[in-house]
Amino acid sequence: MKTICLTIWCCFVAASLFSQTEKGFTPASKKNPVTGTTRAVVIGISDYQDEGIPDLHFADKDAEAFANFLSSPAGGSLDQDHLQILTNQNATAGKVAAALDWLLEQSKEGDQAIIYFSGHGDVERKTISQPGFLLCWDSPAKIYMGGGTFGLTYFQEIVTTLSVQNKAKVVVITDACHAGKLAGSQIGGAQITGVNLARQYANEVKILSCQPDEFSLEGQQWGGGRGVFSYHLVEGLFGMADQNADLTVTVGEIDRYLEENVTTEAAPQSQSPILLGNKAERLARVDVAVLSDLKKSKSTGLRFFATTESRGLEDDVLSKLDSGIVKKYLAFKLALKENRFFEPADNCAEGLYASLSTEAGLAPLHGFMRRNYAAALQDGAQQVFNTMLKTGLTLDILKGDRPDQLYRDYPVWLDRAAQLLGTKHYMYAPLQARKAFFEGKIQSNRAERRKYYYRALQWQPDLPHAYVELIPTCSKTEVDSAAFFAKMAMEIAPSWVVPYVQLSMFYSNRMRDTDKADSLLKQALNIDSNSIFVWYNIAVLYQRTGDNEKAEYWLKKTVSSSGEGICFPCAYLKLGYLLRNCFKTCYKRLAIILIMAIYTML
Repeated sequence: MKTICLTIWCCFVAASLFSQTEKGFTPASKKNPVTGTTRAVVIGISDYQDEGIPDLHFADKDAEAFANFLSSPAGGSLDQDHLQILTNQNATAGKVAAALDWLLEQSKEGDQAIIYFSGHGDVERKTISQPGFLLCWDSPAKIYMGGGTFGLTYFQEIVTTLSVQNKAKVVVITDACHAGKLAGSQIGGAQITGVNLARQYANEVKILSCQPDEFSLEGQQWGGGRGVFSYHLVEGLFGMADQNADLTVTVGEIDRYLEENVTTEAAPQSQSPILLGNKAERLARVDVAVLSDLKKSKSTGLRFFATTESRGLEDDVLSKLDSGIVKKYLAFKLALKENRFFEPADNCAEGLYASLSTEAGLAPLHGFMRRNYAAALQDGAQQVFNTMLKTGLTLDILKGDRPDQLYRDYPVWLDRAAQLLGTKHYMYAPLQARKAFFEGKIQSNRAERRKYYYRALQWQPDLPHAYVELIPTCSKTEVDSAAFFAKMAMEIAPSWVVPYVQLSMFYSNRMRDTDKADSLLKQALNIDSNSIFVWYNIAVLYQRTGDNEKAEYWLKKTVSSSGEGICFPCAYLKLGYLLRNCFKTCYKRLAIILIMAIYTML
């Protein structure tokens, strides 16, 4: 079955020319040839965590195919020490950042760094300051500023650092698909993202899967389930595009190969790839044996691509160490998995990390340990941010638990993550903003909460979470401030219902203006008519105004949908109280009627 998705394939090279070396996928410039080591990070996401993000069918398969190309002789024979593959749930924003940090740390002058991303690309707002996002596995469906994404600004910074500061050759391939309705659907989010990707890397070689007004196809007919563009690009690099049989694949040959195969096989759907650059530049060296196997597999229909196994760096390092150190290292990894960061003192990640960091034999793994530790420390906070943006139903809302108990550890975890990454890291400011946010959440005093939320905005001025949490800190004399905070959150995240709900609660609780509160909830309902958070707050408002019949309707609607992966005990509790009170009222009325009947009979 064919699945149509809007796919933007862009191949950007940090150096202005390609060079050719003995190992396959390498630039051809004679001025600055690749003389060192090639490393690659390959990312593919088809199955997103947030159900609001339409899943892709074969983005992960496309990534695996490209990784297999890099593992082959034609692609450079990269082993697990030099190739990191992150697909689906392993491609969280934290892990993607850690992998890119690995490239930044390891790449040196004369080396080559390859970055491949296959997944969704989108924008949230059509502004100059928001060039777009690459959506990682843990991205929220609507509010990309909340995290779980990789902004193109950060992406460009990494590529520039690799090429200018590290003086490494850089190849970046992004396959940013857009299938179905995302936050930027109404404003052409994928198209804008693709255009900005191209603009950010002007005067470099670019390969796009189709024209801006076209769609890219994917389906079972290509390699048993691939994108038509990805399928033919990889085959072309393996040598199918080598038209003059000189055992090299040039930009011009790939251009012709894609035009002939993609355009023909996509028909009657219009799909014409775009390629800009010096047509004579070489992209890959053809391995005769690999090309022969590929042609044979195409003729027989047999599966060709297969994962190449090699001994990883971790196994190699651990095999040379004392068993006691190995045991301690494995205990560190288990502590990260179980979120035992600082307790118990004798078996926590922090203590084990401090001890292992002094082990000279583990030096090759110290960078991995630091990045993975930082990623684990921030994952919990990211999930809370995602929940806020997706449904608003965080645990303190669902269960009525105290935030100071739920989130008390988060500031410490986030601060430690920021320390591990360092002040110059692009994630340092967002981590500090989140730390301040959770410090505000655990305060009991409104003035203290406000102070920390302001601090969060100093670190990250476009953090919508902080603005919505500022609304309930306002007194009834600060109506303008409450409205301003809500307006800022609405502008940053126009499809988010929480600012409307928070402002509604302010008018209801502080101002006793139920009409205004009701109007805001209706606006929220227009934005998302299926929001359980909105339903619940409508019920609470009706209960406050004494309209128990309507309150009962909305509470029953809330609890009837709560079973869909959401446990909402607070809603059940309110419904129970409401029904109990109604029963008491009915019981009293029945007693009065019986008394009056008996009195009449006498």
